[in-house]
Amino acid sequence: MKTKLDFVTNSSSSSFIIGEHRSTYKKDDEIPIEIKIKINLRELIEHTFESLEEFEKEYGYMKEGNKWEREKWEKAEKIFSDGGVVHILSASDDGGNAVERTLCYDGLNNDNIEIPDFITVIDGEGGY
Repeated sequence: MKTKLDFVTNSSSSSFIIGEHRSTYKKDDEIPIEIKIKINLRELIEHTFESLEEFEKEYGYMKEGNKWEREKWEKAEKIFSDGGVVHILSASDDGGNAVERTLCYDGLNNDNIEIPDFITVIDGEGGY
């Protein structure tokens, strides 16, 4: 039996080495970075509703729900009246996909996420 004694490449953590110019170095200051990624939301679609009647069978409770549920219903109703469809997306935080984990926690109603004009977010809250 062979035993690997050096760095394990499938480790769940990573190490980074960075340098900082002396002129900007302040020990207690943050070092902010911005990460931009592009993902295909179509890969997260679990179901597509093609009509309001079909959507109502599953989500009709929204019509009579609280203020936020009624607002979601009205958005969906408008999408269908304009000839569109409504997708149900699913993202998981238990897996190797950092994008899905981020969506689970931050949702789609995040100022850092750019949604195309042809998409209306009906319910995009993150959680946990």
